[in-house]
Amino acid sequence: MTLLLSSLDTPVGTLNLIADEQLLLAANLSSIKALQESLDSRYENREIKKVKKIPVITDLISDYFDGDLSALNAIKVSQPGAPFSQEAWKAMKKIKPGTVISYADLADRAGSANAVRAAGSACAKNAIVIVVPCHRIVKTGELLVITPMVSVRKSGYFATRARFRISIASSHWLSVKSKCVTRRA
Repeated sequence: MTLLLSSLDTPVGTLNLIADEQLLLAANLSSIKALQESLDSRYENREIKKVKKIPVITDLISDYFDGDLSALNAIKVSQPGAPFSQEAWKAMKKIKPGTVISYADLADRAGSANAVRAAGSACAKNAIVIVVPCHRIVKTGELLVITPMVSVRKSGYFATRARFRISIASSHWLSVKSKCVTRRA
């Protein structure tokens, strides 16, 4: 069966997607080449067809950016990774929009409280950005500082839509399209 490839303009940049029917296999904000390289090896010989929209998935992502913050929960995902990473990605999908947790909290939610570094590794290896929200995981004790390189449009979007709760915990939000830096609280 043919895989579907689509690029969607969003408030945070162009989101590239690859899916097997209604199963999202990869999503990134960088390049189609990187997207294809992130696919599980079982898909490497499959034909990829460029389409304007991927049924259901594209609409749900558009709904999310239009304000339905629960829309992403309906997207089924699959990506290669170790058993702990799989559990970490499942745990990430359960984090409510606008909420951040620490890598330690993620490790605990994924079933191994001592696996903080593995939780960080799962975030770094996440091949399905935004839908598997690794940007909601932070290093304890850090605050988000967005450099002037971030466009007003992007800053405004996240200021009004995401409303991160950066109180005692913190934030380190990874954006492929914009440079973010963190500072100790």
